[in-house]
Amino acid sequence: MVPLLQPKIVQLTIRYTDWWNWENNQALELTFAPGRNARAYLPNSCEKFLLELETTELMKDQLKQQVQLITRAKEHWKWPRMDGRCLVLDEEVPVKDWEWMGPTKFVEAPRGHAFTYAHHPSGDEMKYCVKILTFKLS
Repeated sequence: MVPLLQPKIVQLTIRYTDWWNWENNQALELTFAPGRNARAYLPNSCEKFLLELETTELMKDQLKQQVQLITRAKEHWKWPRMDGRCLVLDEEVPVKDWEWMGPTKFVEAPRGHAFTYAHHPSGDEMKYCVKILTFKLS
């Protein structure tokens, strides 16, 4: 028998390539919110929820706008636990920002062909920007 997981911290990461139509350089848009149109039930053990959003430096301002939308619509960004309690935006914890250098090309498995995109810079690396929002048990 596998023991039940009882995580105190749960993290959801939306990577650059998880955004809708990233391949076509479309504007960033979060199409879900847990209190609006998505039901996400966290385990009762969860006391902290981290939402990590990543994009490229080119889309950095749009990422900032998405974070502002979340902070302005806090009522839609409550992450429910199985017991009915919710995790809400922790306004005492500032949004964390960090950057890293990563690939400009993505290899398609299993053929191994490296895809490049017109909106990516030349070369092998580009800057990725990340923002992390923290939610706490209310």
